[in-house]
Amino acid sequence: MSKEKKLDPNQLKKCPECAENIQENAKVCKHCGKKQKKESSKKFKAIMGIFWIVIFIMIVSALSGGDSNNNESPSSKSSTLSTGEEGVLSNNNDIALCDGVVVVGATQEDIEASISASVANDKKGQMDLLAEGRIFMVDNCTPILKIGSGGTLSSIANVRFIGDTSLLLYETGWVPYEFAKKE
Repeated sequence: MSKEKKLDPNQLKKCPECAENIQENAKVCKHCGKKQKKESSKKFKAIMGIFWIVIFIMIVSALSGGDSNNNESPSSKSSTLSTGEEGVLSNNNDIALCDGVVVVGATQEDIEASISASVANDKKGQMDLLAEGRIFMVDNCTPILKIGSGGTLSSIANVRFIGDTSLLLYETGWVPYEFAKKE
């Protein structure tokens, strides 16, 4: 009769190949001869999980622009207007660039609908809003006076156009707050 060592059941694992119990630190299964893979420790797996989460956050931050003001020259930086301040309407980072137009909403709801359509890349929705007169286009660098704010966390600004407004549909409108800039 051969004597077999009694093994502690807590130190056993199942062979992934034959499903027989073998020692946890066995390099080869004594039943089927299959070489065993080393199992990573839970601590190592946790550290690697945190590492990949940090990498993912860094990639998302980089793709979303991060702090986009870091590389701007001081002349291109502009700050947003407070209520009662005059400035210009501009969707460019550099307010010296006056080419292009800014979408303006006739009401707070109209600019929010335009922003939603733009985020969803819904060109038909934008065109419908334009055709219905709910949004209109204003040239960049048009002089404005900020008269209020609204939306989630005051994310949109109510502005009055100053100067010659004869070509505009409305005397006031709503824009994303970052488009109401100091000169």
